[in-house]
Amino acid sequence: MSAHRLFRRRRARGMTLLEVLIAGGILVFGMVGVLALFNSAARTHKRAVDETHAVQLGASVMSDLRALFEKGVLPSGTPPGVPQENADFPGYKYAVQIIDLQAKGGRRVGIKDQPGQEFFVEVRVYFPSRGKELSIPFHTVMVLRTE
Repeated sequence: MSAHRLFRRRRARGMTLLEVLIAGGILVFGMVGVLALFNSAARTHKRAVDETHAVQLGASVMSDLRALFEKGVLPSGTPPGVPQENADFPGYKYAVQIIDLQAKGGRRVGIKDQPGQEFFVEVRVYFPSRGKELSIPFHTVMVLRTE
């Protein structure tokens, strides 16, 4: 075998430094993209968890209000602009607004709580997300029942 063929064969078996650097650059470029994807996925997951907790709190408050309406008790709403804290969900607050649908302008003028009376109920749940306070509203109409 000539020296020229031996040199060629040996060179074909290994990788040059340039090939290794190019492969490393491609690997780094791909890893940066994957890490960015993980960061985005983590933020999306956190937001989904926050919204799930807000929905659970809103459903719980609505259920409590529905139970009071079924007993014939008209609950009072929260003072406007003053949401209440919740012990089960730290950092989450909620506000309740109850409007009499049969009163003029949403105000009750000389109307006593009567069975069958309809009320618009809004529960708004507030929660922190990435430095901002977001809210999710829940609306329904409830009927005051007799015992």
